[in-house]
Amino acid sequence: MLCPGVLPALYDGAEVVRKPVCRTSADRVGARAVLLGGLVALSAASCCPQRDTGR
Repeated sequence: MLCPGVLPALYDGAEVVRKPVCRTSADRVGARAVLLGGLVALSAASCCPQRDTGR
């Protein structure tokens, strides 16, 4: 099990990397296109089967 502070730290780190990328993309192609792209990526990731580690 992860330590209690590791998961929030990973989320914050991903947010630091993701925000400037999404902001730049939204400025170029529009906020609606970035939002729809994120929703499509989330739904595709949710549909993918997860690997069974055998535990």
